[in-house]
Amino acid sequence: MTYVVLKGSGLPPGQALGSGTVVDSARFRYWVSQRCNIDARNVHAYVIGEHGDSEVLLWSLVDISGIPLESFCRNCNQKPTPKTESQIEETVKKSAYHIIETNGLTNYVVSLAMLRILGAVVRDEHNVLTVSTLVNGEYGIYDLCLSVPRVISSNGIERVIETRPSTREGAGLQGSAGVLRSVIKNLGY
Repeated sequence: MTYVVLKGSGLPPGQALGSGTVVDSARFRYWVSQRCNIDARNVHAYVIGEHGDSEVLLWSLVDISGIPLESFCRNCNQKPTPKTESQIEETVKKSAYHIIETNGLTNYVVSLAMLRILGAVVRDEHNVLTVSTLVNGEYGIYDLCLSVPRVISSNGIERVIETRPSTREGAGLQGSAGVLRSVIKNLGY
């Protein structure tokens, strides 16, 4: 949707943005916080790619109050294992399906994400959010809108943040980009 708006509106790329994976990133932070028994406001964790089944959880970049997850959890029994990481990923990715089954829609959580994004713009917060926006060269991806961390201010996209995902995460992002590219092609763009 962001790509269609960008191409049809004539807006500068930094002013055409969508809710992307803002909700998914919040869910990711929540589930890491539950596993580590720490307030979610202290967890930095991001989901990138498409908002959907091919999204990528950036485990390699998770930190708690600036301390990498691996270091934070080194001496506790709460460290996520590959099995719990997989469970958290599945929970994050399938949350919307569960909410739709239960309530029939997810409009409230999307509204909260939009409120968060609009707040960052209106209050000139310079906040890092995983909005859907044009990617043109970062991660080896060109002319495609997908969710990646960006600094949001009153200008819209204030600054590009190119993270360094692990090899597995980078491959996942390329796969997610392929999914979105297929959708855009099917729409005639």
